[in-house]
Amino acid sequence: MITKLQGENFKRIKAVCIHPKTTGATIIGGRNGQGKSSSLDIIQAVVGGKKHCPTKAIRDGERKSITLIETDKLKAVRVFTPQRGGGEKSAVTVESLDGASFGSPQELLNELWSPLTIDPLSFARKPVKEQAEILRAYAGLDFTKEDAARKAAYDKRTEAGREIKRLEGALAKLPVAPEDAVEVSVSELASELDRRQRINADHDERRRGLSNLRTAAEAQIKSADDLRKRLAAAELAVEKIRADGKALAAEVAGLRDEDLGEVRAQIANAEETNKAARATTARRQLEAELGAQADASATLSAKIDQIDGVKSSAIAAAKYPLLGLSVTEDGWALDGIPGEQVCQSGQLKISIAIAIALNPGRVILAREGSFLDDEGLRLLDEMCTAAGVQALVEVVGKREGMMVVIEDGEVADG
Repeated sequence: MITKLQGENFKRIKAVCIHPKTTGATIIGGRNGQGKSSSLDIIQAVVGGKKHCPTKAIRDGERKSITLIETDKLKAVRVFTPQRGGGEKSAVTVESLDGASFGSPQELLNELWSPLTIDPLSFARKPVKEQAEILRAYAGLDFTKEDAARKAAYDKRTEAGREIKRLEGALAKLPVAPEDAVEVSVSELASELDRRQRINADHDERRRGLSNLRTAAEAQIKSADDLRKRLAAAELAVEKIRADGKALAAEVAGLRDEDLGEVRAQIANAEETNKAARATTARRQLEAELGAQADASATLSAKIDQIDGVKSSAIAAAKYPLLGLSVTEDGWALDGIPGEQVCQSGQLKISIAIAIALNPGRVILAREGSFLDDEGLRLLDEMCTAAGVQALVEVVGKREGMMVVIEDGEVADG
């Protein structure tokens, strides 16, 4: 724990020396621009390494700046001096108060303060999603891979859903045709019609032949008296004609004309038949595609559910710094109450508990203490005291019971 915090000509500080409480909250206050923040910056400058040192540490008009931290075991001093060519440089020295040697001074300094900590008072004012991210980071819940896989599956399922709607729309526009509808060949039907027409033409020719024979027979009979001389020959001719006519009559009596109307109807309806057949084929294809997309959507939904299950299990198994605290998909909750509905004191408890959990045995810097009322400062002090943690709290103005007031870069008297 820090027992002494000292600075000379550091940023806005002229000379300050602060002895924080061993545990709990040490409040540092004063008006703006007097050096409160610079006092807390001493900790980062001494123990945080060069990357946490300010670009301009030396107070205007001075040639050197000294920052110092003492604990019950060591003293660490960082001195800032001007650098040739512009800018500043610094060097840190660490001494043991009992004469012990340090293998790695910086590792020892890291035990006092971690730059990874959050300001315990800033948590309550962050959006719920940012608060949830902080809690996930504390609990070690990294769902980067799961979220990426879930998003990929979700996007694919969305595409499948769009395709399903397109296919359903296409199916709705198709006419409902008989399942056994098949396409017919108009050229084959035309050939069949021609064949039947030739047969019927031949039949008509035979009918006309019969009619001609009958006419000839009648003419011969009527002229029989005038043709007595050729009667014998004529009678023979008549007999032959009768014989031929009888045979032809028997043949004609057995003729059955082909049905031309059936073929004509098929030709007339061929386009409608083919249209129905094509619609049936298209419907079957769309139904097959719709089924495939529906199966793909179901598979992706199952994958999303599986990813959500993994995340839910991890969230349920995670350990949090405060009893009753949990992280949800969209935020966090305390005792089942959503984060956005948790009262200010509840959010403050969570923030302080996280800061303590992330910095066991270290110093917590609370730069936004002005947002706390007296009850909030008391809660911060009690929780840090119970955890054995030091907290240095910056407030604007003066508060009752304040331990340190900074005025014009120095600790005010009284």
